[in-house]
Amino acid sequence: HPFRPQHHDNSTCTKTDRFYPELHSDTDIPNISNLLCSNRHPQSFARHEMSARIHLLGIGNIGCFVAHALRTLPDPPVVTLKFHRRRQVDEFMARNGEITVKRENVATHSDGYKAEFYRARELRMETYGGIDMSLISNCIVTTKACDATSALSYVHQRMNRDSTLVLLQNGMGILEQMQRSLFPDPTRRPNILLGVNTHGCFSEKPFSVVHAGVGTILLGLVPHPLYPDNFISPHEACTPEILERNPHTESTAEILRLLHAAPSLSCSSVAFSEIVLAQLEKLAINCAINPLTAIFECLNGDILALHIRKLLESVIFECANVFSNIPIIQSLESDDRFTKGGLLRKVSNIARATASNKSSMLQDIQRRRSTEIEYINGYIESLGKQLNVATPNNTTLRRLIVAKSQMAASGRTVHTMNVSQSAERFMELVKQD
Repeated sequence: HPFRPQHHDNSTCTKTDRFYPELHSDTDIPNISNLLCSNRHPQSFARHEMSARIHLLGIGNIGCFVAHALRTLPDPPVVTLKFHRRRQVDEFMARNGEITVKRENVATHSDGYKAEFYRARELRMETYGGIDMSLISNCIVTTKACDATSALSYVHQRMNRDSTLVLLQNGMGILEQMQRSLFPDPTRRPNILLGVNTHGCFSEKPFSVVHAGVGTILLGLVPHPLYPDNFISPHEACTPEILERNPHTESTAEILRLLHAAPSLSCSSVAFSEIVLAQLEKLAINCAINPLTAIFECLNGDILALHIRKLLESVIFECANVFSNIPIIQSLESDDRFTKGGLLRKVSNIARATASNKSSMLQDIQRRRSTEIEYINGYIESLGKQLNVATPNNTTLRRLIVAKSQMAASGRTVHTMNVSQSAERFMELVKQD
């Protein structure tokens, strides 16, 4: 069988190499001035040891979509999928290692994947397809925000200064958390491309994805204190040509070219400052749509109903108040994207365009899975505290989602009041807070 497992005993590794910590979500957010600052390191490893393949963490809908886009290129790279559940490996093997993506009722298939399976809390790893334990040159992380740091903790020691990490998560705060928890030493930190994805995908069955909403992927290079001063500005879009000038960003140029070449991804490079703005705009949208649909157990379009809309407006106005105190937004001229009216129009348009969709947070609650609330409304709450801006509505939404998620996870049935009663009760909670 092409996916016959090979077992790797890590007993010859050092104690540090063998320790994979279980990390939990962390809502500590550095000062807002650090949003345009990241880190970088001087020491180099031999480049001939770097694997040319792309490793992908997070084999959900977006992960399958990205992997498929890369494997269907005319000259595809080797894509190594990383699993942490035995059930996923079995399902993948049952499909003979194939991923299917359907768009406008036309299905395309891709195969030739490699795979690695990490046993949780064990010092063993199984590989499928003859994979070695080489250093990782490129790793794309498409897990949920709440799982990203923990998932990367299993493989981050195989990355070095010449590696590149691509982050495609909802919410904000993941970058700071990874830097603090996994890469505290700038000299050991990989290059990081931060992404904003607007594609919409849902699963028909394991490893079979429907590309329902055509969007884009924006990527920006995170600044690093060890990049040369004249290398690239946070306000300048990175290109493969620029990245090739620095011997430590050759892998970044490689993965950027591959992502740009995949037509279904509609991927483009922008300045890091633009990525931060795009993240903030998407954050405000998620702050309203995700928790409100999850609390009221309704479709996206339903939050425009009279009673819920009042709550939507209060949440968006808080986001606008927080954003108005961020220097990067204060410096914008003739741009109403982050005003109360601009954000409200954007959220309303998205809710209408996806009126019949279920938000990811509602699906997580219904499936008794952890949510990304700490990286969405929780991030706004943290920024508000740093900037001395009150965010009672976002705080209350976060608390309600945490409570509802815990009840669902414990197997208890979560009953909701009718919309009018729920909306009125919500406003009472905010006033009491």
